Amino acid sequence: KRTPSTEIELQQLPLGLANPYLQSALQANIASGSVSSRGKLQVRQLNESPSLRYQGMASIDRFDLRAGTQSLLGWQQLKATGLRVDSAPLSLGIDQFIWQKPTATLHFAEDGSSNFSSLQPGTASPAITPPATQTATQAPAPPAAAINAQADPASATASSASQVTQATPTDALPIELRIKRLDLVDGSLDFADA
Repeated sequence: KRTPSTEIELQQLPLGLANPYLQSALQANIASGSVSSRGKLQVRQLNESPSLRYQGMASIDRFDLRAGTQSLLGWQQLKATGLRVDSAPLSLGIDQFIWQKPTATLHFAEDGSSNFSSLQPGTASPAITPPATQTATQAPAPPAAAINAQADPASATASSASQVTQATPTDALPIELRIKRLDLVDGSLDFADA
């Protein structure tokens, strides 16, 4: 029996469309960014119930998350290849993540609060300014899920790769997540502590 399938292509959908929903949870907004995807959607019969499978690639390009005028988190491109999503059982598999030029800004005030402390709705936004005598340092931003990151000395750019396999407990998040490789290229962290 042939499995019904259809080709799907999404080109540069603006992520700013999600701001009304984001701002109900965070005092931040997506200043720029778009999502693109290309792949095949299949409908399968599993235990007399329909099941969906999506296979392909996806990317989020030129992302910039801001609180007011300050950029908190951004990147040039986050691309997932070998993407597989199943609805039953719920699972997400990615052969390779390529994270191009991720940036983050983390500033601490004297009271221990940071520029991320005021993101929760209803929280006042503290004025956090690095001391005049201190220069915010630039350091490689660690990948969010990197485990045993191994830099490739032959690479022309600063990058790291890791093998990640994670199955989350069903009582915490009922989804199986598998990431085979994560490449971080030219990441930077703007850090300052008052």
